Amino acid sequence: MNKSIKILVAYHNKAQLFKNDIVVPIHAGRAVAKVKSKDGTISDQDFKWLMDNMIGDDTGENISELNRDLNEWTVLYWAWKNYDKLGNPDYIGLCHYRRFFELPIFKRKLFADFLNKHGYSQENFNAIFEKYDFIYGHPNPPNPHISFDGWQKAVQLSSKYHPLLYKEYLNFQTENKFYCNNMFIMKKEDFFKMCEECFPVAFDFIKKDKKSTMKLVYPNPMPYVQKLMDENGGWYPRSTSFMMEYISGFYFMYLRHRTRSLMLYKKQFVQQPFYKKVLSLENEVIQGKKHKVLRILGFEIVFKKN
Repeated sequence: MNKSIKILVAYHNKAQLFKNDIVVPIHAGRAVAKVKSKDGTISDQDFKWLMDNMIGDDTGENISELNRDLNEWTVLYWAWKNYDKLGNPDYIGLCHYRRFFELPIFKRKLFADFLNKHGYSQENFNAIFEKYDFIYGHPNPPNPHISFDGWQKAVQLSSKYHPLLYKEYLNFQTENKFYCNNMFIMKKEDFFKMCEECFPVAFDFIKKDKKSTMKLVYPNPMPYVQKLMDENGGWYPRSTSFMMEYISGFYFMYLRHRTRSLMLYKKQFVQQPFYKKVLSLENEVIQGKKHKVLRILGFEIVFKKN
């Protein structure tokens, strides 16, 4: 039986547009898009492009205004609470405008054919769903500059209030693997359960004292992290989002142990450049001028920046 699928692609500024029958671009943090962030202030032209080309996470029941804390998790909240707007798909996924999964059926093609001929089609996904229920990326070793014991002290997972997540937290202590980037494809019911488990933790975390939390999590911050903390009153702006990667990683472990799961990043590639396994779209300065550099499986294509 064919399964319907939607893969959300989170955007926060103008970039190459990815969109087809199953790929749904969505503007993350539209409610606060015009407010200055760590990336500066978005231009009127770029904001209009986002408005014209995709839905926002600020309609229906939403937490779009919390995007500066939660990043792409405001997109996931919108999808959870407005699932019918996506057509009630059987499977839902999340990628980013600079990062896509490499599917097993990818071919070495150029950019123009990427979406429809590199695996992002209903037919190809249904072939995968015959064997798998959960698609996720290979975990990485924990960041040595972040105290994961500090995360636990800050979040305070417990067997009483978070039995599912707490059990996987104990497994995490043994496995010592960290699932980053918030990229996945999973069944609708698993997605809803993830949201039910993880968002209460996020809302509790946002209320905590930020300075004391940072001392727990970043006992020896890297220079760029320390700089941002100094500029933001002792708070690292993306900390809540990073915490959610930490927490959702426990849920990924739960699904990995209990469903037919497909890991898409092979272990031997973990230490190699990220773009060798996924699509990457970066802003780079070449000969003094800004360009966008697209990489697909190691191929590199350079566009002049408009």
